[in-house]
Amino acid sequence: MMIIATISLFLALTATSPNDITTVRELYQEGRFSEAQTKLKKITPTKINVSDLLLYKGLLEINAEKAIGYLRKLISDYPKSEHQHQARFVIAQHQFLQESYKHAISSFKHIIDAGKESGYHATSCLWVARCYEALYDTTKAISWCEKVEESDSISYSIAIETLTTLKRAKSIYSIQIGSFQSKESAHELAAAYAEKGFETWLATTKKDGVKYYKVLIGEFDSREMAKGFLELFGEKENITFWIVKVRRL
Repeated sequence: MMIIATISLFLALTATSPNDITTVRELYQEGRFSEAQTKLKKITPTKINVSDLLLYKGLLEINAEKAIGYLRKLISDYPKSEHQHQARFVIAQHQFLQESYKHAISSFKHIIDAGKESGYHATSCLWVARCYEALYDTTKAISWCEKVEESDSISYSIAIETLTTLKRAKSIYSIQIGSFQSKESAHELAAAYAEKGFETWLATTKKDGVKYYKVLIGEFDSREMAKGFLELFGEKENITFWIVKVRRL
């Protein structure tokens, strides 16, 4: 009788709870996020599962600020956690979406420096390339695409397609007639000159973290061609304008 009781106690202690982190992980991977959140709330934190809980709290949290907070806590408080690289990767993607490209590059490079065993090496190289592309640094974007290895077939395939696009990119010259923080103001000026028969378009740039919308007229393959147009434009329009070199993909 004692043996049976001992075995029963052992099974009770070692059995996997239907509400454990494994269930949350499976639900998350299946895209059943609402169910995963419900299961997650029922789990009691322990020394063993605390880093897992922080990871999935971060992944499942709707509020972006709170989500990043959970992931940063995981990184700072549990540096030896197996989830370190995944947490950093998600934070880096968030920085990219916030257009904080330089911070994103730093975060992705931290993962890359950890080596291929991180599981995010090739994908991080690709994201660094995307960051540089967003910063209009095509040379560095190409360089980072070329670092993606064939071992990661999906990332490699995307890198090859991106390389093809980047290498077709060319620098062009245009006439800038204005720059605004307000997109609406930029559109108004562009529309006004479009009505006059000029080919207008917008390009974006950042200065000291502030986004600006440039109002441009024409696309020219060389500075000399732009100068030729500039002389004619200057005779008709009494406004400030100048030639700029831009990269349009």
